[in-house]
Amino acid sequence: MSQELQEQAICRDFGEIEDVNHILTKCQTPGQELIWKLAGELWGKKTESGIPWRNPTIGDILGCRLARIKEQTTKKLLLGEARLRKLIIAHSAYLIWTLRCERVISNNGRPFPENEIRNRWLKAINNRRELDRRMTHQRYEVKTLSKRLVLQTWKGVLADEGELPKDWMDERISGVLVGMAGSSRDEGCVG
Repeated sequence: MSQELQEQAICRDFGEIEDVNHILTKCQTPGQELIWKLAGELWGKKTESGIPWRNPTIGDILGCRLARIKEQTTKKLLLGEARLRKLIIAHSAYLIWTLRCERVISNNGRPFPENEIRNRWLKAINNRRELDRRMTHQRYEVKTLSKRLVLQTWKGVLADEGELPKDWMDERISGVLVGMAGSSRDEGCVG
């Protein structure tokens, strides 16, 4: 490997090899910690399971698709909560990885400002919510997502939820996630 590529493999801030575990769970360069904090805030809006948020380990990230969440008293599977947790972890991990690559390769190691990180995370989560909404349309036939599952997934985390139409999936909503508004100058990135 070229000297430049070898240098990119070492964290400039901590001198460690930037393996997947370091990038997604340990690196203190701005991005990773803030994204997991935002993920935790969003998870805190879901209260049915009573499972508190903890920053995921590399095993949690790699196995997020397999997680099952049960209601504490009845042991009933909470499909919406399990799906939201999977989506939060997967999209957050992908954004952390993307930001790291951009920072190291394109930005000469310069970290991103917190408001940009926050807005990019909000955009990623809102884009996923919008994709879910669109995937409930019958034109997707066997690939159509169940409206019930999508409602269970996003229940409790949408802003102004009480003001939304009962079936908000039939029309584009411009709402953002509860308590997660971005900065006013970057609102175009929020949703």
